[in-house]
Amino acid sequence: MILIISFIYVSISSIKITAKPIGAPYFKLNNIKYGLSIYNKSLLVPYVFLNYSTMNLTHLNLTAKLFLSNPNKQIYVLNTTTYCVFCYNIYAFTYSLNKFLSDHGYRNASLINPNMLNLTPNNSIIIIGSGLMPSYMFNYLNSLFKKGDTIIYIGRALNYTVGPNGVIYVTPSYLLDQLPQIQYYPINSASIQINSSYYFRNMTFAFGNRSSGPIYVNQFTYFNISNGKIIAFSNYPTFSWPNVTLMAHDIGNLIVNRYLYIQNYGFYSQNLSLSKGLSSLLFSFSKIHYSPENVSNVFVVLYFNYGNSLNKNEYITSFHATMPNLGYISIPAEVPLSSLEPIYVSIFNKSNAVNTFSLEIINSTDKPYKYFYLGFFNVSLSIVDYIPFNFPPGFYIAEVKNFSNKTITVGSFYIAPVSIYPISMNFSNKTFEFFVSSAGQTVSNVSYSISINKEYTQNGTVRNGIIYYSLPTSAFIPTGNQTFQITIFNFTFNYSSTFSPKGFIIPPLYIEFFIALIVIVFLNVMLRNPPVDQYFIDVPSFPKTNASIVHIKKEDFMSVFSKVNNLFKWKYMPLTISEIKNGLSTFMRYNNLPLATTTKNLEENLDLLVSMGLVKKVEDYYIPTQWISESGHDAEYLVIFRKLRDYFVSHSLLFTELDKSDIADIEVVKNNTKFYIIIYSSESKKLKPIPIGNEKVFIVTLKQEVADELMREIHRSNDPNMSIIRLGIYQNIITIIPVNEISNYL
Repeated sequence: MILIISFIYVSISSIKITAKPIGAPYFKLNNIKYGLSIYNKSLLVPYVFLNYSTMNLTHLNLTAKLFLSNPNKQIYVLNTTTYCVFCYNIYAFTYSLNKFLSDHGYRNASLINPNMLNLTPNNSIIIIGSGLMPSYMFNYLNSLFKKGDTIIYIGRALNYTVGPNGVIYVTPSYLLDQLPQIQYYPINSASIQINSSYYFRNMTFAFGNRSSGPIYVNQFTYFNISNGKIIAFSNYPTFSWPNVTLMAHDIGNLIVNRYLYIQNYGFYSQNLSLSKGLSSLLFSFSKIHYSPENVSNVFVVLYFNYGNSLNKNEYITSFHATMPNLGYISIPAEVPLSSLEPIYVSIFNKSNAVNTFSLEIINSTDKPYKYFYLGFFNVSLSIVDYIPFNFPPGFYIAEVKNFSNKTITVGSFYIAPVSIYPISMNFSNKTFEFFVSSAGQTVSNVSYSISINKEYTQNGTVRNGIIYYSLPTSAFIPTGNQTFQITIFNFTFNYSSTFSPKGFIIPPLYIEFFIALIVIVFLNVMLRNPPVDQYFIDVPSFPKTNASIVHIKKEDFMSVFSKVNNLFKWKYMPLTISEIKNGLSTFMRYNNLPLATTTKNLEENLDLLVSMGLVKKVEDYYIPTQWISESGHDAEYLVIFRKLRDYFVSHSLLFTELDKSDIADIEVVKNNTKFYIIIYSSESKKLKPIPIGNEKVFIVTLKQEVADELMREIHRSNDPNMSIIRLGIYQNIITIIPVNEISNYL
């Protein structure tokens, strides 16, 4: 036994758990396509298509910026060989810097002497790596800043300067007075958050002024002066970097990343896919449009930040995007899904050589998504072709190419997203209908898949915007929440609905009451007293009272509506027949007695006023027609408001009175949560602008059929307000309900 235990112990103690090693981060940009595409007939939109490979990455982020001109200005390194304190060799530094810039697609820096400073072009970058500011530079600084130059300075604060042969001087006050706006704040480098993309350490000061205090970003500080800027790595070079190569890396990194802090005209950022193998991406600066007459090229900078727990790297590339001038293409800017739309193409075939032309539709996949043959001809011409846009929603590029695969012209467009909403939910018959639209138009001839609770999957094709879903009679739908899943292309839409079957259910309390009642009856029969003599009192019939016919002026009768409203502190609220009856007895007198009338008589008189056009009846409510013009609301609107008011009052909810809200028809608060009510009447068919925010919005109608018709109109209409409502419904912010269902939501 002891031997067995010893063997197990030795075996277990010899087991070693080793973690799988993480490889070096790998990122490669295999292919890049870019350019300017014609958008919406007369505008241009820059686009970029990327194809890349990754391995051993935990993150990969792309940041792209767009400029109207090349932000990479002319770069100069000031020769400070004899004006230097704790410096690296200036020639070795320039060589390492140019290698870094060349690797990132930037032009080389030029080494210049001090007498050439006035000859540099405007908006240049001048690097001064002398450890202290050379004394002669105070004669140049202000003029360099005025012409928009950026000075990258490596050294200590400017209260000391360096002269020939490295001699250090205290800077005279009259020289410092040339830059009176700058103050120098001592910095404890231990308090600075280290950025791993820079090797610089031991920051000693930061530029600033009395109003701003110290200004710095990670390890460098900067200050804007006139039209230019000074950026400082605030220490001696040899105190800050272990070698000249790392110093050149940081200066080059700052130059390459200069686009991060200069004005740009377009921005795009995304965490990219880390899936194994090839990946691709198509994106555009969709909110930045340019007129073709004014802009023929732009400058784009792409910055990739990638790595894992072992290492973090970056890759930066830049390029000019130009517009092909061999043709023209026009496509609608936003295309509804499944529609048949015209594409207008002009080709400038200057050589008159016979050629074939084709149209390629490109999305984020590795290959053209669709291909269309345009024709075979040898002259310049314009053609119009209609193509079906049965593509997934998203951004697309359309390239016209010739037989040699040369791009003639490029266009871009969007396939509008899909909106799906139920229009009929019949759980009793197990039949359901959903309305499918895109950009306000019905979707047709698109395949779909639908299921309920991931069961009873059916496939079909959308016809005239309708998905009809019918379950087999044997299908079982449990009570409670039901989730419908509809898939079109690769997009899945979920819609939830509650199924509450109606049945005859006797509450337990009623059963107990019924049993108790039987016991009482049984005891009453068994224990009743013996029969006794019965005596009756004969009451004679009383004579009928004489009813008097009272004539009331129309004006007096109509005044009852206002008096009842004033009594309850209402305004323009419709009244029921019982409220009018009570109003007559309260406010009308005959022979100093309250006026009484029968319900039938009152109803006949109200019908007479309706026929005369003085009163309007909606359901069981009456309202003077004069109030309709005075209030600016139709009768149906006011009836809906009255019903909502009754519910809010009976449930102690705070709400705004008629026309007291600038945002909605009614603002109501329940449990410290605000809701907006928009009233929709089938008489006026008008809607207030819908407030879209964090608050829930209810569009309330009088009847269910009005709500259903409004839903159809929302999905058919191109009106901007309807588009907002459609988006709100899709995001579950807006709900359309009949007024009698308000209790289910509030």
